[in-house]
Amino acid sequence: MLFSGLVFFSCKNNLPAPNNKHILWRNEFKGNTRIHSDELEVLIPFSQRENSKPLNLPLTPRVWWYNFGQNRFDSSKVQIKLELYKKKLLALKQNESYSIRKSNKLERKINRFEISLEDGIGWFYKNVGEKQVYISAEEADETASKIQKVLFDMGYREAGVKAEILVNKTKAKVRYNITENQLYIIDTVQYLIADPSIDSLVKANEPDALIKVADAFSHQKVELEKLRLEQLLKNNGYYGFNNKFIRYGVTNFEESEELFKQRKKGNLRIEVLNPEIG
Repeated sequence: MLFSGLVFFSCKNNLPAPNNKHILWRNEFKGNTRIHSDELEVLIPFSQRENSKPLNLPLTPRVWWYNFGQNRFDSSKVQIKLELYKKKLLALKQNESYSIRKSNKLERKINRFEISLEDGIGWFYKNVGEKQVYISAEEADETASKIQKVLFDMGYREAGVKAEILVNKTKAKVRYNITENQLYIIDTVQYLIADPSIDSLVKANEPDALIKVADAFSHQKVELEKLRLEQLLKNNGYYGFNNKFIRYGVTNFEESEELFKQRKKGNLRIEVLNPEIG
């Protein structure tokens, strides 16, 4: 009885989905074996994350509250209250016993009413409730492309991600099918530096390098290494140096057929240009 009541409570004020969209019920990942699903979950935009479900039950009561708040919202009443508080604020500012504390309190209320009119829902229901999340095939495909790019930057240079929408009546589950393929490994790191002084400085601080042999190739790590080199040079008198003078490239090669089957390997080249010719 309680469960059926909760279902009724959760569904009573559900609104129909817009054209070409479905109510998003769940996101899931399939095919990923080395990358944890939690790492992929954070890559999904907030606007495409499923609504909260208390105790993991198939219910979204906060959506009910949000829709209920929208249905009972009366913009004319809110407008009257807004004008009333504006008049109170004006009278307060013209009064000799003007109080900053009271003024700030009235301004916060006015701001709430203005936001409520803009959103079409009262402050209470907006904060207690949760707006229904919808999804379209175009949005899911765009997110899949973004996830694939992140995997590429993490070293999965041949990864593939495809979004699949599974619809059950009015609700949809988005499944992101992940093909990780091989992880690219850094086999050697070369710093190509024309300036002898800069070359000596970089070599002297080589133990602090953020990129090591046998690391997975990571675009983010390379960017951090560029920032480290920039700070190193600035701390040693090259005040005008910027990491835009640093460029890098990756060359793939196979040391042996057996090793290639285990992992992809690559030579990472980091080139530091002279600032005056950069």
